Amino acid sequence: MGGLTLLDEARTAGLTVAVDGDKLVIRGPRSEDASARRLIAAKADVIAALQPKIPAAIDWEASRPDETDPRAMARWWLQRYSAAGVEPPSAMILSARGPATFRAEG
Repeated sequence: MGGLTLLDEARTAGLTVAVDGDKLVIRGPRSEDASARRLIAAKADVIAALQPKIPAAIDWEASRPDETDPRAMARWWLQRYSAAGVEPPSAMILSARGPATFRAEG
């Protein structure tokens, strides 16, 4: 059984599962001992299912558009900000959606 399937069954049974370093932390009713043992038996799959997926690195310089197109530059910067999980400056958002002029505020 895959890690996601086991986690789904465990949560349905009332178990909570977390990762602490290389250990599984399983909490819930003692009556669900069999479910906990299945989780432990598939520890590597369960930990992999609980780990966040990290996207592949993007070569931002290779994807950089021609600097004479301000809208393309604004979209490129917005993509870089969103990939990093950072809120872009409002001037960039307006520039990417609005007129073809791009002014950096700062």
